[in-house]
Amino acid sequence: EEVKHNWSTGEPAESLLSGTAMEIGTSIRDAMENWKEGLGPLMSTLEMLDESGSVLTLGIDARPGWVTTSWYGGDKALAPVVQLPKDLRDPYKRHFEDWPSSRGRGIEPTRVWPWTVTHDELSQSLSEQLKAFRLALDSTEGFHEFAYDFASFLRRRYFEARDLQTSTDVIDYIDKWLQKRNGDPWVSVTFGYKEYSFTVPELELFRERVSELSRNGTDILVDPWPVPDKEWPEGRSGVMWFELYTDERLLQRTNAVFNAALRIYNDIVERWFSAFNRRTQMSHVFPFRMGGELRLPKDLRRVEWHDATLVYWTEEADSKTGSGVFIKLEPREQSTGDEFIEQRIPYYSGWRILPGNEPRPATKLAHEWLTDDLHDIHWADR
Repeated sequence: EEVKHNWSTGEPAESLLSGTAMEIGTSIRDAMENWKEGLGPLMSTLEMLDESGSVLTLGIDARPGWVTTSWYGGDKALAPVVQLPKDLRDPYKRHFEDWPSSRGRGIEPTRVWPWTVTHDELSQSLSEQLKAFRLALDSTEGFHEFAYDFASFLRRRYFEARDLQTSTDVIDYIDKWLQKRNGDPWVSVTFGYKEYSFTVPELELFRERVSELSRNGTDILVDPWPVPDKEWPEGRSGVMWFELYTDERLLQRTNAVFNAALRIYNDIVERWFSAFNRRTQMSHVFPFRMGGELRLPKDLRRVEWHDATLVYWTEEADSKTGSGVFIKLEPREQSTGDEFIEQRIPYYSGWRILPGNEPRPATKLAHEWLTDDLHDIHWADR
């Protein structure tokens, strides 16, 4: 309500930054408290809350026209707003770890400056979460992709002689890892092209979910998507990944990945973005069908990695067809965008290089859709 009433960026407030550093910091933290109420469950994943669910202590240093802020990451009980240590960046001091990141900024003289400051903090944190694909771990398909990728990392790094990685191997490795950490609350897991940092409770939760897979009969962690069904071309030293698939298997794999991406996307929106009132473009048109057309190179003698592409678009779902992804090899007969425009329903379409043998293709695709949608409403960077 305050933002709605004061959203006039052209008219400066009176004596905007004439208060003390503690008063300025209190305005910033009060705005963050309001974001906590408004964003609901999303706030808990943006690393702005402590273990009790309260907004973190804000450290601040204020000078004319400039403030430096940092959110407390230590375990001491502090006041809601405190003065930042003068030697904040001294690596030999304990508070170097307690204040993991700080940010200096000039504040424009507008009535809503506490809201823009906190929105910048939150949107930056959200962008980092999207780039790390962390929001997909609550989704069934997203977790299966992550578990397989994690197992593949262990196999390549530590179990080179073993073709398949079992759930027991993963659990044993995590147990040994936790013992080595000796109570250290942060565990760094690096594999593929992503770096994941887990708290000990998060890693223990991951261990429990892998154990659940084992109890349900999934002891071997295999690729969740259809694997190649063609032999390596004779006489060639290198091939493109899609050349090892027949057209039928490639079509099967693409449909499976896109259907899973749609479910992961929907799971993320329902779990974390309920407060956005379905403002994300794709979620606004649920339920819908997603059609698509595979475009494969005809001459494999001069093929490039980006020659396997997919054009996809939304189609209106009815009670008979239901939501889902329906991709084919043949070109579509007509554009479906006109009927969406006539009904004032957002029409979503896109083009992309076919998801290949990269890690977690469905998770990556779902996060690309979500990032695009959140960028359009100024909540994430591409």
